[in-house]
Amino acid sequence: DTSVKKTIEQASSNPVLDEMDVLILKTLFMIRYIDEIKGNIENIVTLCIDKIDADRIELRKKIEESLHRLEKETLISRSGDNYFFLTNEEQDISREIKNVELDYGEEGRAIGSIIFDDVYKDTRKHRYSKTNKDFNLIRLCDKHALGSRSEGGLLVSVISPFYDEYEAYDQMKLMTESLDENGCVLIKMPDHQKMAEEVRTLLKTNKYIAKKNDGNPEVARILRDRKDENRSRKKRITDIVKELMVDADYYVAGKQYDVESSDPQTALVKACDHLIDNTFNKMGYLEHPVQNPQAEIQEKLRVYEVGQIDLDMSIADNNPKAVSEIREHIDLCHRTSKQIVLSELANVKFANRPYGWPEWQAVHIIVQLLLSGEINFIYNSAVLEYKRVYEIISKISNWKKIVIQQRKQIDTVLLEKVRSLGQELFSEMGPDNEDGLHTFLKEKLEVWNSKLKDYKIIADKYVGLKEITIGLKLMEQILSASDSYSFMQRINERKDELLEFCEDFHDIDNFYKNQRTVWDLLQESYRKYELNIYDLEKDEEARKALNRMKEIMEAPAPYKIISEINDLVETVDKVNKKIVEENRKKTTSKADELIDLLSKEVKGAKCDQTVLDRLCKPLYDLKDLAVSQESIAHFKQINERLVTEYERQLQLLQQHLKEQGAEQGEKPTIKPIKSISINNVLEKQYLENQEDVDKFINKLKGEIEDALKKGERIRIS
Repeated sequence: DTSVKKTIEQASSNPVLDEMDVLILKTLFMIRYIDEIKGNIENIVTLCIDKIDADRIELRKKIEESLHRLEKETLISRSGDNYFFLTNEEQDISREIKNVELDYGEEGRAIGSIIFDDVYKDTRKHRYSKTNKDFNLIRLCDKHALGSRSEGGLLVSVISPFYDEYEAYDQMKLMTESLDENGCVLIKMPDHQKMAEEVRTLLKTNKYIAKKNDGNPEVARILRDRKDENRSRKKRITDIVKELMVDADYYVAGKQYDVESSDPQTALVKACDHLIDNTFNKMGYLEHPVQNPQAEIQEKLRVYEVGQIDLDMSIADNNPKAVSEIREHIDLCHRTSKQIVLSELANVKFANRPYGWPEWQAVHIIVQLLLSGEINFIYNSAVLEYKRVYEIISKISNWKKIVIQQRKQIDTVLLEKVRSLGQELFSEMGPDNEDGLHTFLKEKLEVWNSKLKDYKIIADKYVGLKEITIGLKLMEQILSASDSYSFMQRINERKDELLEFCEDFHDIDNFYKNQRTVWDLLQESYRKYELNIYDLEKDEEARKALNRMKEIMEAPAPYKIISEINDLVETVDKVNKKIVEENRKKTTSKADELIDLLSKEVKGAKCDQTVLDRLCKPLYDLKDLAVSQESIAHFKQINERLVTEYERQLQLLQQHLKEQGAEQGEKPTIKPIKSISINNVLEKQYLENQEDVDKFINKLKGEIEDALKKGERIRIS
């Protein structure tokens, strides 16, 4: 291989190298492509033994010196414990890789990634075994953050040999800096030359490979080999770092700490536990944490709903020191008008130093303060009802929407006033405590409010719309109170309005529940009687009853006089039935009379039954209509229609006979009708003397006689 021969010859003439170096270079070339013989020190020593009693130690030393010079001249490369002969192309690429410039702090970031991602398995939280609380980790390496920096997390800071100020970190500086962030875990890694070289080679090679791409197949092969070497290099570095993190110096909250562990992850866990033990000085205030806070909260809320809970926040089981801390913080925020959000208390304030309480343990205490009447939960701008508390807080995402509000304590005098008012309004004495009375009165008023809303929908056709509108406005003013204190105040302030409306409500409620059917009867009956009002008013009793019915319908508050309706309807109904029946009888009799007359005419004309049925049918229909009729005016109309229809049927009969006679040469036998109107005969509106009477009679007589002469039948109208 000309190129290999040239490389070795150039090495022979290199003044920096000696004869032993060239021999080692030739040896590495000869085993370059033999997979069974690795290019490590032991194999090279064995291959270079030239006599049985050779001094292996001395030989090894010489070989190591040669390898160092050859690597420096970029004639060979090293990957872990193995050395490789480099071709000309490989030498060129190796030199180019050596010349790659790294950015400031790049080594530190790389070693930090290996420490936290590979050695610590990307651990981002630390679980404190004594409380099972998870603490976020703030991870630094050479002052560079890895990942996001969460507020209140535990700071774990590693100082690597790559850090510019590495040498300055003596014991005093390490102790001082481990007090940062109110106490942190500070780890100083031991210096390790081989690790440093490997890390730099790793970074330079990766950077070079990322940029190098000239399409040369040989170059591409070399880059693939370097990429494979880097994977192995990364694993070697990780193994070295694991050992270094065990041997590192640990400082926790101002003191050196012996982790006593051969596993780096265990060492970190111990250091974090020690940090928590020594910097969360109020963690012990939670002396009696509950085993299952969520189940305990649910149970206490259930017991509270049935009125069986008696919370004494001063007993040891209720963690009085922790309760006091939360109380003081809520009070301070209240006095400074600072909004208090549940998530801020549970996830930040009492989750971090100096407390470190598990989030659900803090929420459990806060719920107890809620049940003891010291605070309210405000959710969606309204006080959260106790029956919905667990439903809402069981979803941790809702904690950001819950505002904690310190409750104003209502004085006993006002409480008793409102309690007495409640008895007046609802004829029932409410509980003697604020929450119980608030719930009692709110439920009662909500019932009123719900009923009023239902009644308002149909009030337009009934009564009480004005009072219902007033009542709904009053209910809204009281029920919109954001807490029990303002609710009680509003009830007390509107005492007179409530008492005044109370009577109206009971009247309205009784009307829509019990009197509405009677009112429907009143309106329906009056509408029916209006059809015959002219005739009904001729009867004195009926007239008085109708007037009273109208007064009731127009009364603004008719509730007390609705009881009269049935008797009034009965009174008018008797008279109405009588006059209706009289008119019906007259109308049906007239229909029978005209049907009989028409039948005689048809039979006299010797027409068959078919003609008779056809001509009489309209009269029968009008008679049937009269049977079901209730209006006097309609009876009059039917009477007029009967006469008109009778005459029309006679005309049809005459037409029928005419058509029949034309065929047989006969003349019709039906007399025509002559209608004489009295009004047409009268020459003046009133008859005032005998002369007027004579003139009227003579004129009427003349028209009648004239009609008779013409053979007409006469109808006087």
